[in-house]
Amino acid sequence: MVEEARGGTKSAGRRADAFLAPRLGLLGLASAAAALAGSATVLGFFDRYHYLLDILAQFRVQYAIVLGICGAILLGFRRRRQAATFVALAVVNAALVAPLYFGGKKAAPNAQRAFRAVLINVNTENKHRDIVKEFIRETLPDFAVVEEVDTRWLKALEELRGTYPYWETNPRSDNMGIALLSRHPLEKAEIFFIGDSDIGSVWAEIEISGRKVLVVGTHPTPPGAMETWKLRNEQLTGVANRVAGRKETTVVMGDFNATPWCHQFKRFADYSGLVDSGKGRGAAFTWPVFLWPFSIPIDHCLHSADLVVVSRRLGPNVGSDHYPLVVDFAFAE
Repeated sequence: MVEEARGGTKSAGRRADAFLAPRLGLLGLASAAAALAGSATVLGFFDRYHYLLDILAQFRVQYAIVLGICGAILLGFRRRRQAATFVALAVVNAALVAPLYFGGKKAAPNAQRAFRAVLINVNTENKHRDIVKEFIRETLPDFAVVEEVDTRWLKALEELRGTYPYWETNPRSDNMGIALLSRHPLEKAEIFFIGDSDIGSVWAEIEISGRKVLVVGTHPTPPGAMETWKLRNEQLTGVANRVAGRKETTVVMGDFNATPWCHQFKRFADYSGLVDSGKGRGAAFTWPVFLWPFSIPIDHCLHSADLVVVSRRLGPNVGSDHYPLVVDFAFAE
């Protein structure tokens, strides 16, 4: 009888363990995931000090989602204190992203488009050149900033010369080439460099509807190491200082390798005095195309206050790792 009782106790213990295992597994997974996302949330506030912290700061949307889901799971397990902490951190991340969805100067309902600008990072190794060309033909922007172009890309884009006869280019084989294609004549067009960097940005004045529009395209290096992080920061700061205080209507476009909520982007907006075209229209998750759960908005268009955005949208998948960005502008009254 004693042996039977012991056997029954062991059997009941095994059944209890089997019942609790998935519950404890889910609880442990949620706790671990939330702890990682919570730590990244806090560390991301120090992104101005180190490239690794800068990388952590880019994924605020993902942190908000993970923390919100894990907080709900922990609440279901009655871990109220943990749940409250992680939900609060989810709200912190959401609060950093939320300003993109509110405010922003709205165009009048009957506002007529003055011009269309396109930013497209084609990816140097992208073989789908016909798709890119067809996208430009169909979208028919007044000008397009095309990034990651090499000599092969420029040769392929020659087919567009009939519609876009005015070019300023700096092809490179290392994903840092850039070009400006325009339907309108370019004035004071040049490729310029910031500091000791050999990565060029494009600068040109274009007359549209009797108004001079300064167009700047830039593509700083990704912050994957301390050196390239510093180069990115220097380039964005240099471009911001160069356009700050200018009287011309101004549009700056580029793959900044920075999200709107990171320190360096905010610094660029403050120094340049330009307006983020995404303000009031939400985040445009442009990269990476093929890993959408981790997509972040790093392709940007900023403009001077004498412009209003009529529409702003992502283009289709053109074979690159970036979606194109299409922005229609009207002149403010």
